[in-house]
Amino acid sequence: MDIQIIFSDADNVNNQPQVDIVAWSIREVSFYGDDEDDDVMHLLIGFVMMNKQWRVTTAIQHFDSDRKKITTSSGRIYNLVGQPVSNGDTDFELVWQLWKMTNNVNLDVDVTDKYATKIKWFVM
Repeated sequence: MDIQIIFSDADNVNNQPQVDIVAWSIREVSFYGDDEDDDVMHLLIGFVMMNKQWRVTTAIQHFDSDRKKITTSSGRIYNLVGQPVSNGDTDFELVWQLWKMTNNVNLDVDVTDKYATKIKWFVM
């Protein structure tokens, strides 16, 4: 079976202001060539059921743990559905590793648990 991965921009936030995302993870990243410490950001990665596509978001700006919502710098709101992605999910890992290489990521720290433990329904 051939796998085709295409990186493209998400729909305009005005056309898709709110999105449900499953199999999600949150990563702290910085990029090669960034000299400023404030260039470290948190990104949400997950599967958008509506489009049937994996997505890496713009930087997280706000996290509402009570409502399980994340707002990114694009203004889009992501509804966290279900629990975070399972360790070893091969589709997730493939997409994430390729995205990191394509976007010159030099720091990648999984900070999912820092967010997940703040969600009231989440049990470690």
